Amino acid sequence: MKELLKLTNKHEWLLTGLYKIAIYICWFLFACIFNIYLKDSITDAKLIMIVLSITAVYILRSFLKILYKKNANKNYYNIKHAIEVYYFNKLKDVSYQKLETIDTRDLSNQILKVSYSYTKIIADIFEVIIPSLIGVFIVFIKLLELNRVFGTIVSLALISILTYAYNNLANEELKPTNYNDLLKEYIKKMLIIKKLNIFDYCSKKLDETNENDICILKNNDTINDIKFTNFIFILVGIILLSTFLFIKSPITRLGVIIFYIIMALKLHKLLYKINPAIKNMFSSSKSKIKLDNSLSLSEPLKVNKTWKKIVVKNGLVNYNSTTEDIKIPSFELVRNDHISIMGSKGQGKSTILNILSGIFKLDQGDILFDGHVTNEIVDAFYLSGSSCIFCTTLRENLNFLQEETDEVLIDLINEINLTDWYTSLEHGLDEILSDDISPAILQKINILRAIISKKDIYFFDEPTTNLDSDSEKKVAALLKKYFKDKTYIIISKKTVLTNLCKKNYFIKNHTLLEKEPLL
Repeated sequence: MKELLKLTNKHEWLLTGLYKIAIYICWFLFACIFNIYLKDSITDAKLIMIVLSITAVYILRSFLKILYKKNANKNYYNIKHAIEVYYFNKLKDVSYQKLETIDTRDLSNQILKVSYSYTKIIADIFEVIIPSLIGVFIVFIKLLELNRVFGTIVSLALISILTYAYNNLANEELKPTNYNDLLKEYIKKMLIIKKLNIFDYCSKKLDETNENDICILKNNDTINDIKFTNFIFILVGIILLSTFLFIKSPITRLGVIIFYIIMALKLHKLLYKINPAIKNMFSSSKSKIKLDNSLSLSEPLKVNKTWKKIVVKNGLVNYNSTTEDIKIPSFELVRNDHISIMGSKGQGKSTILNILSGIFKLDQGDILFDGHVTNEIVDAFYLSGSSCIFCTTLRENLNFLQEETDEVLIDLINEINLTDWYTSLEHGLDEILSDDISPAILQKINILRAIISKKDIYFFDEPTTNLDSDSEKKVAALLKKYFKDKTYIIISKKTVLTNLCKKNYFIKNHTLLEKEPLL
């Protein structure tokens, strides 16, 4: 709980909570006013004071309600949103292998549930628990004034009723509202996000969303618990009858009866909510433990951006018991190298890219950055067939790592022969894309993303998949134009791409071998 509270603006939600407590106290003051002035006798002066006091408290209560409604939804949303972003950011250091074993749909639901339930805990503390305690304390003091023994018995009876209601409260799952669709999409596509190396961009975009600053905090429908209602009203009836036994003055008795009725009307609703609030506290703790276990961190991988030479030596990767080990006797990457890796399908061509990106780890062998054995990874743009479209605008789908002007984006779209498709979009660069985009268009968008990203290192894993021969030539021309001074590795069997490379490797019998340079 403490670590989550540190994420929030305490001033905002504390002020909101204090407004709500003050609103309840105003209601309790209505009851106390009658109890104070209706004693022994009624005079015009007392009636005037009752009217003036009630009017003053009503005006104050109305003002407090305006202040509360003005900021409550936004402040509670900010709590919920801060927790969501916090857990999303924890995914950055979760290993690729662990993410592959996680049900991303379940993970997003867990994050949404924890963020919602902890927001509700904060709201319940100020809107249910503290007002209930204040109200019950006021009633308890008044009961002790009436008769100490009777007051103690009634208090014990109330505790018994609450305990009974708690034990019989159904274990309903708390259902979050205001689902963060962008969060769910990013978690669903987390493997691709890590592969594209755009986690920081996604985190920033997620933090910018506001979902209209609304967070609806619903309560369980315990208000329909007839038995609980009956017990409370029986207890109130007993209290009211007791006033005839312990109070002799009719005027004083009237003031006390009005006091108990007004207090009962508000406490009745509060006490309905206190048990679900307490249960939510216990269940939220369990949900948080489960979520934290799901996101148990791996050792964060350090990105090396200044290397000059990388060597993989005597490397071996064992995918599983049914796949032959991938052997990498020697692989060397020097700054500004253009390297191709060729081989038959299923031989493990992508393995070297996955190792350098930190997606896979060597089961044997070493990776040397500038002669030093390390577990560092390369800061590269990884383009693969598993890349995807995010359900945002075309502009945002292109500007993941760098922002280009609309003019530059349109020029690049025309250059890669997407003009016809682009002109068919109703909203141009503001068009919201969807997952059902054609594979050929997606692959071209991936190429444009790589160009716009302006990285120094690129991993191209079958960059012309789903493209026709003319498009393959266009992609090769773009690689030659925009990446001639960059470092890149291309996995492809297309000669139009491999001819761009001066160093070539191929895989045979699951072993990476170096081929003679093409001259």
